[in-house]
Amino acid sequence: MNVISRHILTDKNVSSADFRAAMRHLTGGVSVITAGQGRDITGMTVTSLSVDPPALIVSINRHASSFPLIKRLGAFGVNLLNADHLDIAERFAGKGGLKGVDRFAGSDWVTAVSGVPLLAGASAALDCEVEEIIERHS
Repeated sequence: MNVISRHILTDKNVSSADFRAAMRHLTGGVSVITAGQGRDITGMTVTSLSVDPPALIVSINRHASSFPLIKRLGAFGVNLLNADHLDIAERFAGKGGLKGVDRFAGSDWVTAVSGVPLLAGASAALDCEVEEIIERHS
């Protein structure tokens, strides 16, 4: 297995090319959008809202502990994990009952420009600013 570590970008003015390169490491959550009928069909792979300017859509339950912090501070990090990060994925999913700062123990994190923690060994790590919060169903 190849593990690719990328330098964590902490510049608020990330280029479209750098954003696109980061999104190429996202193996889960990739969707193929299809359209048309018969032989008049087409499709595309999508992982983000926009490349220029770089933008993502994330869905967060209003009752999750992260939601009030994201709403209040207007920033969050997106850390694209690889197969070596199973323990981190499980910890942040609630396995073991750890909460808050305890979930970060045992891994190397850096502080992004916005102040959010980003995983040093992530395939890609993005420092994100909230553009809009649309509250819908939880």
